[in-house]
Amino acid sequence: MKYRIIQYIQPWEIDDLERQIHTMLLSNYYLDTNDTVVWDVTLNVSDTIVDWNTTKLPKSFFLEKFDYLRKLVNQYYVAEFDTDTSIQGCTDKRRSCQPKKHDFVIWLDSDVYFSHLTLPYLILSSKSVETSYFMISPEIIRYWDSSWDSIVNKQFLTQPHNHRDYFDSYSIEHLIETNEIQLKLNYEIKFGGGWFNLFSADVFEKIPLPLELGAYASDDTYIMMCSKKHNLQQFVLTGIFVTEIGNRYLDGKNYLKNHISVIITDRNRISEELFHKLINEYYQS
Repeated sequence: MKYRIIQYIQPWEIDDLERQIHTMLLSNYYLDTNDTVVWDVTLNVSDTIVDWNTTKLPKSFFLEKFDYLRKLVNQYYVAEFDTDTSIQGCTDKRRSCQPKKHDFVIWLDSDVYFSHLTLPYLILSSKSVETSYFMISPEIIRYWDSSWDSIVNKQFLTQPHNHRDYFDSYSIEHLIETNEIQLKLNYEIKFGGGWFNLFSADVFEKIPLPLELGAYASDDTYIMMCSKKHNLQQFVLTGIFVTEIGNRYLDGKNYLKNHISVIITDRNRISEELFHKLINEYYQS
């Protein structure tokens, strides 16, 4: 089987990618040698993101480190690292990968913390699902409101909804050591885009990401809302959980961003009106 990890990063996120790589290289020792894992990453170094003429850190710094990380990944997986300037956001990246050849895709954001066992368990679980139209999500810590509780690891259900802001992200390996790992069907689909979600390739044959969504959009919400048309099944990998970075780790995190001349400080999203129009058009098609 061929598994494609899809990721998009900005220059100031390159150290986050490095952190994830050092975790993921450990995953390799738990994988079936008959499976192929492709790590497909686009680094945005375009002039629309950073003014490289006035920056303190040159573009070459990021390109050379990116190339080093590519070589490192390539020793254990298949590294497809590029700097395609037409890719301007994570939705662009995910859309560009839809026509590529693979059996499964995994969406991963650079600010996510995970265990080295996450990838092996996702791959192993993908082989036990009998339907071809499905996704598998790890659990999470407690976020935002109770609507997310269906994918929250049970040991965190009593935590407040701002759990992410003080959670020890480096405790994940320790906390899952004694967890019982199971695959559970989630009847009300809920997931965040880059939280290490695995999708069967068939999902994107049924629900392609339209160009109108733009470079950076709520593509996770789009899939959640459109999935009901085809009875997409979501399985949750209980006992394995991930988290985004929280406030306790943000102090000083902009050490790289402070040394480059960032042009774009926020991403433009499409309007709610257009978003719902796209969903209606999908159901009518």
